[in-house]
Amino acid sequence: MSLELSTPSTEGPRFDLRFERGRVQLRLGRPLVLDGLELEHLVVSLDFRGPVDLRGGARRFRHHRGRVVELRARVRPTKLATSAAEARTLRVDDAHAARLRLAYRDEAGVLSLDGALAFDGVDLVWQPRELGWVRGSPRSAWDRFARLATALGSRAEPTTGTMRFERPVRAILAELFLPHGWRVPDERGCGLRATDDGESIVLEAGERIVGPRLPQAPSLDFEASEPSGAPGALRASLDAADLDAAVRAHRELRGWLAAEAALAIAERFEHALEPDALVDWLLRGLASFPEDERAWRRWTSRLAERGALGALRLADVALAGPLSRASRAELAVRAATGVLDAFGDPQWSDEPGVDPMLERRLRRIVSEASALAPESGRVLAARAALAHREGSLAEAARFWERAADAAEDRATASDWRRRAGQLLLGLEGPAAAEPLLRRALEESSNGPEVLTELASVLVERGDLIGAEELYARLLKEPHERGPERRAALLCAARHHLERGAPDRARPFLSELGDDPVSLEMQDELSDADADDVANEPLSGEHSVVLYASPETSQVLSPSGQVALDDFDDEGLGEEDELFDDEGVLEELDDDALDQLFEESPRPRHLRAVDKDDPLESLVLGTAKREAGGDAGHLDSWLPRLGAKPPASIPPNLPPPPLPPSGLPPMTRSPSGPPVTLVSVADDELRALLEAVAESDDPGALLEGALEEALTDADADGVRRVLRVLQRVDDFAGAAALAARARRLLERLDEEP
Repeated sequence: MSLELSTPSTEGPRFDLRFERGRVQLRLGRPLVLDGLELEHLVVSLDFRGPVDLRGGARRFRHHRGRVVELRARVRPTKLATSAAEARTLRVDDAHAARLRLAYRDEAGVLSLDGALAFDGVDLVWQPRELGWVRGSPRSAWDRFARLATALGSRAEPTTGTMRFERPVRAILAELFLPHGWRVPDERGCGLRATDDGESIVLEAGERIVGPRLPQAPSLDFEASEPSGAPGALRASLDAADLDAAVRAHRELRGWLAAEAALAIAERFEHALEPDALVDWLLRGLASFPEDERAWRRWTSRLAERGALGALRLADVALAGPLSRASRAELAVRAATGVLDAFGDPQWSDEPGVDPMLERRLRRIVSEASALAPESGRVLAARAALAHREGSLAEAARFWERAADAAEDRATASDWRRRAGQLLLGLEGPAAAEPLLRRALEESSNGPEVLTELASVLVERGDLIGAEELYARLLKEPHERGPERRAALLCAARHHLERGAPDRARPFLSELGDDPVSLEMQDELSDADADDVANEPLSGEHSVVLYASPETSQVLSPSGQVALDDFDDEGLGEEDELFDDEGVLEELDDDALDQLFEESPRPRHLRAVDKDDPLESLVLGTAKREAGGDAGHLDSWLPRLGAKPPASIPPNLPPPPLPPSGLPPMTRSPSGPPVTLVSVADDELRALLEAVAESDDPGALLEGALEEALTDADADGVRRVLRVLQRVDDFAGAAALAARARRLLERLDEEP
């Protein structure tokens, strides 16, 4: 026999040490109690030869093998029956003297058995005498009986038609002794007897006890037809076509059959009954099974999910019932939170609030549950919901966080911690909410809702790179296609569109497929692309970036025109109006450019340029050409400018033509920023520059290069990314990426 008891004894056995007739005896000093089981009296005999060391007391003998001399234990079948695998599986209707009547529910209905109970040696045997079942089943009645035996930890014997529990006394002692390090004594030298005291079956063992044997009777015919009477009335109640017929059949039932019928009526006619009548039927059924925790939890949760006030009636009855303290507290808060959720958040809901009497009732139920289980996660969550409803937001946030720490599973913990973060976001700002949301994201395994909220908090804190890294997880990690993920994808796409990075938004929109909002946003992208094509420079012209900070870069076209289209009149001062004059925006020769940069006031957009730098002065056209021709002087700079010097120039031929104003060939990707290709001694820097020039998404490419450098702790790699950022035009996220690179260099103890 195997016992699966849910609440083990927290303290081990305590024995008194005695000597009697040359033997050492251990007598149980106090009863040991488990769910449905109580060991009242136990005497164990130990045989010793020679002196005995008593300095360790009774625990000195916990590893010695002993023999049971006397034993008395109480078993409450109604309590043990509730530990079956499924709700409403087993019912004990009566247990008296040597008889036991059970009801077993399976997929076919209810199987009713009434039989004699007695010991056969050290085994307990139950011999059914009467059988009744409700509704037919493809399986035979014997098969159903055998499945019941397996569920009870016993075996069915087909030759005798009985159910045998092997050595139940040893199983009881093992449950009580082994967890505390005590060896199980042997009970096989005792006689065993089963009696009844009204509520429990009493098992007695002793050297002089002789128990009754099972009476000789023919085994039960499991294939006999269903008897009439009460089981037939139960079937009529379960199969009635209407509520009135079911109620009439229910009046003929008594005991557990009436309770089963009441629960069946409540389940079958749940939506036809008035709310109060439904709860009446439930209480009529559950009252017969006050210790069936699964049935109570099932119906309380079912009503609470609907927000029915009847859940509070069940909670009141459960709080006064015989269930454990933790179970009663959980049932109460399930009912209370269900009703609170049904009435919504008072700050946002348009529905009428809860009336004062009901609010007082909710507070009372939650208060009683808190007294029973103050550290229960569900109790703390209920207290948080009440505090939120009353406007105590800081207190509600603390309760939500404590509830998350005590939650039984990660998904529930994530949900409760997310609520705490939402409240702190409004109370203390994004800095206080970020740690909670990060932990909630980890507990939810990158759940889309938590991910989106954390990304918005990072954007509010100015960490655009971190937010975009979070959004990228939506594309990397598989998730079920649901409304939460669709909403997160839309948020990610909108984030990139608002920051002028349509190429980064397209992967998120493509994941959405035929979503109406996605199609509308893709149409907007198509219109934007058409506008970009219309605004492209003339064929053969490319842009070149002057060496300035990303925020103040000036762009020159190869024709020599200063491209100031991106600047409006309001952004220019008086000294800058020269560059906004259409008369100046004409094709200029080299001398005109020299004079322009030497004599004219320079706009503040170009003040970051160092004209003393020979390379920059060459790009700007301010370098003085040496006598003897342009080629000899410029060839020395061509490798730095990304152009190849001629292999050999015949003396009688003119030098190869250079780009206008001595500017190098430029490359511009279809959607990326213009890039100056500079050939330098660092081959890796040159390769990165070329890759950025050809990339449709230079920001993502540079971000990947930065991550690779961070992984390898490569300070030179981080510097390369910074140098490339100095040579490209501004794009969405460039400033944040440069700031991140500088922070990484500081972490690596390097100078930028």
